[in-house]
Parts: sequence; C-alpha cells; structure tokens
Amino acid sequence: MVSIHNSLGIVWPEAPRTPEGWAQADRNRNPSYPFRRWVAVAGGDVVGLAAFWQSRMDYRRQWFNVNVEVSPSHWRQGIGAALL
Repeated sequence: MVSIHNSLGIVWPEAPRTPEGWAQADRNRNPSYPFRRWVAVAGGDVVGLAAFWQSRMDYRRQWFNVNVEVSPSHWRQGIGAALL
C-alpha cells in the first residue's frame, strides 16, 4: 500500500509515507468514527487500495471521505472502479 501511495506523488511527495507511519496513524485513529480499508490483489501483489472514513474535523453524519489509489502499472483495468 505504501509503495502505491508514494508512487503516485500525492499529498506530500517530499515526505513519503512509511509502513511504520501508516500503522501509527491507524493505531491513533478514533474508533468512534467509521473507517474501512480494502486492497486489490493481482498475481499475489497489492495493486490498489481504497478507504472511507469520517473526519472529526468535518463531521456530518452522512458525509464520508473516500480515497482510491491504483498502481500506475495497473491503471485502466477496472481496479479503481471495483474498489470504489
């Protein structure tokens, strides 16, 4: 997941995500707000990820954030649509 995210150069490309940093963020997540994550696997490798969550900063009962990321080598194969 981290390599896909970092390969896309989004958010802060000068401060790429690390597995440890991602795990720490997940541990610090407030469990009272909904959060789910899925991955897409092809040939035994993770090729995409998706998540949805509610933010305490912009909380509205029926509003969610959604993120879908797919490895560039697997674009245009329907993976992003399937994750969404």
